[in-house]
Amino acid sequence: MAGMLEMKLIKADEVTFVNRMAAGGRITLSFRYNHQLRYPAPNIAHAELSVMAEDKESPDKFKLKLVQTGVFSVPDDMSREEIHIATFSEMYPYMAALCNTVSAAAGIPPIRIPKIKINSENVYRIDFRPPTQNGGEP
Repeated sequence: MAGMLEMKLIKADEVTFVNRMAAGGRITLSFRYNHQLRYPAPNIAHAELSVMAEDKESPDKFKLKLVQTGVFSVPDDMSREEIHIATFSEMYPYMAALCNTVSAAAGIPPIRIPKIKINSENVYRIDFRPPTQNGGEP
């Protein structure tokens, strides 16, 4: 069993809210999520979680986009897939609260983002290795 990761920081990086719907108009929301990780140093993971909620019929008239960054300390024995799942699980409640708060403060009924449970089958891994100085593989 892998060790536990620890959240060191979470912050909102972007809050975009557009509401150009007519008064009394009906909104049918669609949701998109994105969760990415970077590893700037050993045992450190930077996670970015973004949520886009927009009207299915008129996304240009109603949109809420939120982006959060979390910084985590990561144990040596945790796989990248486990880190991905754990960071998403740690960040989700903060994102849900931010979404609820921003929408309520904007004077509309609070938006509750759907709960998502991810597992290793939902994780797509792309390992980027920058080229060496001579342009070849490291």
